[in-house]
Amino acid sequence: LLKVKNRRGKAGFVLAVSRPDGRPIEGLASDIETPSSKTPLPPLEKTTWKTVSRHVFRSKSFSSKLEVAVGSFKVVNRRLVGRSSDKGVAWRKYTVRPGFPKDAPSNLAWIPAKHTEGLADLRFTLELAPGDKAPKITVTCQGEGGDDGLSGWTLIVHPGGKGRVQARLERYDRVVYQVPPRDAPQDEVQALVLTLRDRRLSAALGTTVLFDEVPIDPIPGRHALGFATFGAQPGIVSFRLETPQPPRR
Repeated sequence: LLKVKNRRGKAGFVLAVSRPDGRPIEGLASDIETPSSKTPLPPLEKTTWKTVSRHVFRSKSFSSKLEVAVGSFKVVNRRLVGRSSDKGVAWRKYTVRPGFPKDAPSNLAWIPAKHTEGLADLRFTLELAPGDKAPKITVTCQGEGGDDGLSGWTLIVHPGGKGRVQARLERYDRVVYQVPPRDAPQDEVQALVLTLRDRRLSAALGTTVLFDEVPIDPIPGRHALGFATFGAQPGIVSFRLETPQPPRR
């Protein structure tokens, strides 16, 4: 019997092992000693980044820069905003819990596949216009590229209370990592940055670190990169996709 707690606060589990009738298993051994140390991941080498796609939303034309899969977007006051609020993005397609809230996004767009095909490492930046509260937005990497907003590794950023922001990382319908509410930056433009390097994912909103090199398992054959909004907020000022420069020899 395995009981897992990972909904709020710190995660953990309790494991009970027995025979089918509840009797103990003779000769079963376990290591009850706490490990003396943890083996850290080796540090990542420093790298420089090369821009492969960038767009600043100064004009109303962006069709060559984004592929809109669900809902629609428009440029208003030099900001890309979602036009729909009907929660039309496919979301938690495999959840079977009755009554479980889906809270689906309404507008979903992908970076054209010619820029993301074959990318293992990347850095993706969304410049978000300031609002009266923390942004509510998702970024998906290693996705399918269709109408499913949870088809890959999905970073979900949302308000975590007054002046605070919260984030979680999901794969399909499974929460893999989440962080408690943290102070949201109050900059004029908030940069939401997702970095994927050597099977580790980092994310930050302005100066607020959300995830710092958390290990992930790559999804073979998936390279779509996109974002989804839940309505007209937040407005997106620009986006930038970068790849690591190969080391000089």
